[in-house]
Amino acid sequence: CISKSGAVRKAWIRCRSSRPRAPIRSMGYAETRLRVAKSLPKNAIGAEIGVWKGDFSAVLLREAQPSCLHLIDPWQIQSDPGHVEAWYGASSGVDMDAIHQHVVARFAREIGLGQISVHRATSYNAMQALEDASLDFVYVDGDHAYEAVKLNLMMSYAKIRSGGLLCVDDHRTGKWWGDGVVRAVNELLGTYSSGAQVMFCADSQMI
Repeated sequence: CISKSGAVRKAWIRCRSSRPRAPIRSMGYAETRLRVAKSLPKNAIGAEIGVWKGDFSAVLLREAQPSCLHLIDPWQIQSDPGHVEAWYGASSGVDMDAIHQHVVARFAREIGLGQISVHRATSYNAMQALEDASLDFVYVDGDHAYEAVKLNLMMSYAKIRSGGLLCVDDHRTGKWWGDGVVRAVNELLGTYSSGAQVMFCADSQMI
């Protein structure tokens, strides 16, 4: 179930074929986010949209042990007024080139082995290059504006195999650019009502 509570911050959606799971005990954000990574299929092919400095990428790598993980992020400053206070907003003062280089250096070994592929591109361009039904999971934590989340979810859904997992970060009301994440997730569930289900709710997040 998708809660309307302002406490809800994460959704994990099983695409197409699924079986509902019961709510679990209350946990904190970090613990529940770790549970997401631990619950992903092992030796799978996945993608993370919105990488930033690669901290959660490292968690996915350690816990899910994917055979291939696509890290997708444009590492680009957004200058529009709607993103002025974002980590990647014009007023942030961050060096996106340096952050991208940090991620490449951080995962140099895994890149060399072919386990990680870094895409410095918009999620649209990066996902377009991937074959449909080629991924076992996608973790969406990119731009939280409604139109961006909607695009990421719809594209990700097409790229996930039957039975795959679509994980969405910061599914929460009262924050994040006019509840854009919540609206986009609800629309995806409405569009694919016979093939997508939320799996469990916990504390400030929903999987």
